[in-house]
Amino acid sequence: MRAIAADVGGTKTLLELFEITDSQSRLLREDRLESASFETFTDLVRAFLRDGEAPVDAACFAIAGPAEDRHALMTNLGWSIDAETLERELGIGRVMLINDFHAVAAAIAVVDDRDLSVLNPRARDPRGTVAVLGAGTGLGEAILVRGEGTTLHVISSEGGHASFAPRTELQGRLLLFLAEKYGGHVSYERLLSGPGIVNIFTFLCEKVYHVSPEEIGVDSARGHVASQVAELAAQGLEVARKTVEIFVDIYGAEAGNLALKTLPRGGVFIAGGIAAKNLGWFRDGRFMEAYADKGRMRGLLLDIPVAVVSNPRLGLNGAKQVVIEATMQ
Repeated sequence: MRAIAADVGGTKTLLELFEITDSQSRLLREDRLESASFETFTDLVRAFLRDGEAPVDAACFAIAGPAEDRHALMTNLGWSIDAETLERELGIGRVMLINDFHAVAAAIAVVDDRDLSVLNPRARDPRGTVAVLGAGTGLGEAILVRGEGTTLHVISSEGGHASFAPRTELQGRLLLFLAEKYGGHVSYERLLSGPGIVNIFTFLCEKVYHVSPEEIGVDSARGHVASQVAELAAQGLEVARKTVEIFVDIYGAEAGNLALKTLPRGGVFIAGGIAAKNLGWFRDGRFMEAYADKGRMRGLLLDIPVAVVSNPRLGLNGAKQVVIEATMQ
């Protein structure tokens, strides 16, 4: 059986064509295509396929956007993606569309220990629930539960949109600042994401340090302000360092919240590009202290393994895992 897996982002799309035999896969070829170069997603997949190749039996596409009922949207590219249309126009036997963080969570089921940076070295229960959260463009949260045998089933969520709960006086001021900006509700995603880093930094500049971003070397016209803040933090700039500290404190606290709600004896895994690119932020104890700061539940949380996942191909690997499992059913 021949299958395609893809991680479909607003900038780039990673694709693999592979062969499945007895739950094992053999890579046939892979490619990276610039998403914005194509008018439709169908055109992109068509460009990956080659004339004269054997037909593709199944495909799983992990989409950076909402995916439900065999339909997905990528609003930044103007793409409306329909599984039935892809099957009909491209001759693919079965098409599955999943959200990109669903794919990230699915990849955790088969993650290699070499891709993990362990923050809390406790034994993982191979039958236990797994919790995954990842800050990047937004904040994704999901859990994995065991089915028959060793199969892990992904339960998606919109937990990143739950209401932010401050733990310090300064975080309380930050909440009020953002509530005014957003007209009321402030979610964890407003803080735990690339734009969230910018929100924290802007608050500190305006309300605590009383400086403009431009005065301290941030060039908004360059874009990627969160990356600029990370660079300034590495150089020791106080307001940037404080931004990182608050971000990590809130990230750890929300990881602890998710762990309390799911009791993931199989582990808490931190995914997403921010953690993978800035492992040093998570290794000095600040993240774990905020994670475990739950009063009487501290001991329980410290019995749960916690690790950062640094593999940049998680989305692609997860889409591949989903299509392999689907073909074995």
